[in-house]
Amino acid sequence: MILVNLADFLKVPFLIFIVTILIVLFIITYQIQSKILNRNRVKTENSDFEKEFDVYCKDQILSRTILTPSFMYKIYDFTQKIDKDRIYEFFFIENTIYVKLNLMA
Repeated sequence: MILVNLADFLKVPFLIFIVTILIVLFIITYQIQSKILNRNRVKTENSDFEKEFDVYCKDQILSRTILTPSFMYKIYDFTQKIDKDRIYEFFFIENTIYVKLNLMA
């Protein structure tokens, strides 16, 4: 409903508006992932977390500072409670956490 109102406000056909939003989201996701590809794989202490997630970071110490055992458990627990069959991706860039949910899985 909000998107329809926004498309009407901008005087753009709804289909073109939705396609534009999807393209912008794809570009943002691609940019975030391209930053991640230059990272090294991190071995975590939590074996359940390790089975579900691949962790990449330039700095091993920084990754362990962010992904404490408690925080890894919370992320793992969150994904198991919401929908354990979905694919989740978490990106930590500067002071922001981005969560990507694959809606097609």
